[in-house]
Amino acid sequence: MITIRDLYSVLTQLVIHAESISWNRLYNFLTCNSILVLAWATAYVSQAPNPDCKIVLVAFCILGAASGIVWAELGKRGRAYLDHYRDQAKDLEKQPNAFSPDIPKDFWPFQSDVKGSCQENLKVSPPGKMGEQKQASACSPPCRYFEILLGPYYGTSRRILKVVPYLFTALYCLLFVLSIRRT
Repeated sequence: MITIRDLYSVLTQLVIHAESISWNRLYNFLTCNSILVLAWATAYVSQAPNPDCKIVLVAFCILGAASGIVWAELGKRGRAYLDHYRDQAKDLEKQPNAFSPDIPKDFWPFQSDVKGSCQENLKVSPPGKMGEQKQASACSPPCRYFEILLGPYYGTSRRILKVVPYLFTALYCLLFVLSIRRT
């Protein structure tokens, strides 16, 4: 008979696995596209421009743009699986016998109050001397600056897996224009 503990253990492993797969896919995408951009740049600066070279440049751009769209969709799908598994684990944690009563809720992996956005993690500390209030953040300074510049939508890791491939697609569109204009 499968117990809540067994199911919870499986869901925890599925969350870890889905997270790992998502980031490995992005790593593979970045590696492949680095090679593709380098190949494009090498062909672009070749000493003898000819129509065949233009065809190769355009092919690199089409391949790169298509891979960006496909990888963004893979990132979106991978994060959907991760969210689904995490929601199922949260539901299991709400069961009355999920954890021993002496374990505080802050130690439950999927019920803690840590938010994904730096804006949500800002807390106001009690007034210090002279009635001043200080803000403390659970986020690193780069995360705070990133969210200030682009907003909380783009500051979370779940968005990076979709935004980075689309940025590469935009880069390949620019390279496509440069390829066509090459004489």
